[in-house]
Amino acid sequence: MSIKAEKIKCNAEEDLFDKLNVKIEEIQQDYVLVSKQKMAQLTLEINQLKDGLAKVVNKDVIQSTFKQHTKQLECRSIAAEKQKLQRELELFNSRHESTLVELEKERQQQSKDMSDAMVEQSLFWTKFGSNVCTLLWKASNNDESVKAMLNGDSGLKFLEVASYAYESYFTALRLHKFAKAKELSAEHDFIFMLTGFLTNMTASSFGREFLMKATDKDSLLDTASQLLVDLSLKDLEWAKLRNLLLKIFYNLSLNERGLLFVSEQQNLLKALSQSLSDDQCMENKLQSIRILHSILLEPGMTNAIQQVLHLIPREKLSSHLQYSSGEVKEALQELEMEYRVHGRES
Repeated sequence: MSIKAEKIKCNAEEDLFDKLNVKIEEIQQDYVLVSKQKMAQLTLEINQLKDGLAKVVNKDVIQSTFKQHTKQLECRSIAAEKQKLQRELELFNSRHESTLVELEKERQQQSKDMSDAMVEQSLFWTKFGSNVCTLLWKASNNDESVKAMLNGDSGLKFLEVASYAYESYFTALRLHKFAKAKELSAEHDFIFMLTGFLTNMTASSFGREFLMKATDKDSLLDTASQLLVDLSLKDLEWAKLRNLLLKIFYNLSLNERGLLFVSEQQNLLKALSQSLSDDQCMENKLQSIRILHSILLEPGMTNAIQQVLHLIPREKLSSHLQYSSGEVKEALQELEMEYRVHGRES
């Protein structure tokens, strides 16, 4: 072999050796050289770990699955119990509302029954009082019968009841905005008959004195005078009641104490002035003039006289006289004479 051939062979072997070294280095970088014994032991340990891990994992999974299933059952049980309680609550609420509705209906019915019973009782006693006062009115046509009725405590108690009746009636009228008499027929009949008896009572000298000494006279007569002011002068349904009230005050004016009381009633003097101007009932006008005449005839009633002259100036009186006739005109002429007397005195 020639030298050149040997040289080429050596170069080839060197290249192969270099490549082998490079390959070995690459293998050493990626792999580790382990003995067969160590490898067998490592493989055995890995297999043992796999078997143990599977057992542990399977046990935990089973336990977790069981617990999850148990919790699901508990949740379902709780949900079912909740639904049951919800249905029971809805049923209870429904029964509760039904009970409340029934109780409210029962309460309203009881209230209505009680109200109806009270109205019926009130109507009964009002009619009863009306009938009693009718009998008293008929029986009190003379001084002796009035004296017999009023003697003792019963007379004072009667005036107390009468005062309360007037106040209640006046309150009822205001609530009804002074409706017509027929709309309060039972109460109106009672008050009318009561006023009729009081008219007869004050027509008696004993009755006048008895009333003026009574402690309840102020309340009774104040309400009566206020009624005269507020009752419509143009509604003839009130004319009869106004007539009886005016007669009471005229009768009282025949008594010294009564005249003093009448002269001090501002409401009454106002009502008398209104009656002269607007009252549609001639009898009521006549009664009003008579009361005014009684005041003017008493020289000691200076303040009351001045009040009358102020409420009904002479020019106004002359106008009333011009358009009047019959008894009213005669009474106005007598009143005008008293005006002249007081005009000379002033």
